[in-house]
Amino acid sequence: MFDTQFPESTAHIDVPPGDKVVLFSDAHYRPGLEPSSAYFALLDVIIDEKPSVVIDNGDSMDLPGISRHPRTTWDSEPTLLEEMQEAQYRHNAIELAAHGATLYRNIGNHDLRFESKLVEKVPEYAGLHFTRVSDYFPKWAHHYSVTINKSMIVLHKWKGGLHAAYNNAKGAGISIATGHTHRLVSREVRCYSGSAWGVECGTLANLDGPQFRYTADTPLDWHPGFVILHVHEQGIYPELIRVFKDRYLKDGKWYEI
Repeated sequence: MFDTQFPESTAHIDVPPGDKVVLFSDAHYRPGLEPSSAYFALLDVIIDEKPSVVIDNGDSMDLPGISRHPRTTWDSEPTLLEEMQEAQYRHNAIELAAHGATLYRNIGNHDLRFESKLVEKVPEYAGLHFTRVSDYFPKWAHHYSVTINKSMIVLHKWKGGLHAAYNNAKGAGISIATGHTHRLVSREVRCYSGSAWGVECGTLANLDGPQFRYTADTPLDWHPGFVILHVHEQGIYPELIRVFKDRYLKDGKWYEI
C-alpha cells in the first residue's frame, strides 16, 4: 500500500502465489497436560494443506518460574527443564508434520523471560551455547518478525485492546498478523490505496490450563485456533481456523480431531 519501512531485523521471505503459510501463536505448552485440541488440529491442517512456510508467532512456553511477576498461589510450577523439553517435543511433531516446509519462530514476551533472566543474573555467560531460546530449536529460524512478500508482517505483538487487529493494520499500512491477545480475529482496513488485513492469531493453549489461573474465572474473549495465509497475486488473505473441543472449522466444513 505504501513505501513501507520495515525493521532491519525482520526476515524477508517470498512466497509464490498458490502457496500457503500456516501461522500459530501462544501455545503456552504446559508439562503434564494433554495437548490441546487446537494443537492436534494444527498438525492435521499442516499435513493436509502442505504449506511452504510455518510460523510460530511466539510464546510457545509460559516460563512462570522465571517470570518477573510474583507467585499468587501455592500451586507448584513446572521446572525450566520440564517446560523446555515439552516445547521441544511439541515442536518436533510440528517439524515432522511440516515435512520440508521452511520454519520460522518469532520471539514472544514470555520467550524473552529465558534470556532476560540470564542477562540480569549472569551477563558473563553472553555468547555461550544454550543461553538463548533459539539454541534449543535449531530447525527454526528465529526473528522478532517475518515479512511475507513485502505485503504482510508477522510479529508477536504491537497494539493491544479490543480493536487491536484494526488498529494494527491501520497503523502498519500493510497487512499484519500478531499474537499475544489470544483472540482469533481478522479485520480488513480499506483506504484509497488498497486494503490491509489485521489478524490476531488465537492460541494453541488449553484455556482452562493452570498457566491461566490468574484470570480468576473471568469471561475471556480468547479462542483456540490458528491461521492459514493464502497467497495470491492480488495479496495475502487470512483464513481463521476455529477449534472446538473435538472438531475444527476449515473451508466452511467441519473436521473431527
